[in-house]
This record gives sequence, C-alpha cells and structure tokens, in this order.
Amino acid sequence: MSEMAPKVILGVFPELTAVGGIQQVSRHTGATLEELATRKCLRCELVALNDPSGRGVFEVGGREYRFQGFARNKAALLAYLPSRARQTQLIF
Repeated sequence: MSEMAPKVILGVFPELTAVGGIQQVSRHTGATLEELATRKCLRCELVALNDPSGRGVFEVGGREYRFQGFARNKAALLAYLPSRARQTQLIF
C-alpha cells in the first residue's frame, strides 16, 4: 500500500511581490500559513494570480517564502486549483 502524500494548506492571493497594503498583508498571511503548516506537519503551497509566472520568493521577518505565480492568467490558476483538491486540508 502506498503512503499518502501529506495534506496541504493552500494560500491563494491576488499578488505577493508588489508594493502596497494588500500585498503586505498577503505576504504576512502567507508566512503565517507556512508557520501553521509546519506546526501541523502539513505542507503549504502559496499561489498568486498577478505575480510573474513561475516560482517566486518573498521575505517576511528575515525568512524567505516560496510561491507559484500565474502572471494574471486566470484560466491557468483555475486549472491548477482543482489539481490540488485531493491533498488540500485548508484553502485560504
């Protein structure tokens, strides 16, 4: 019998890297979700609609956090989200 993949906390944000209040709150929320996942022995995946496509990084409190950007491509983001459904414990 194969071992199940760890459950995931999925954080979906409009944007994580730009300057602005919403982005700052989003970065802090993403960092908090990562910390929660670590404490609960879960994985955390952060995604951002408006950030450049591919892997990105932001920093909060001297620590780096990784996310997946979708370059404003709503169709790509909407196609990605259902693929994560089976593993997702919490979506924020």
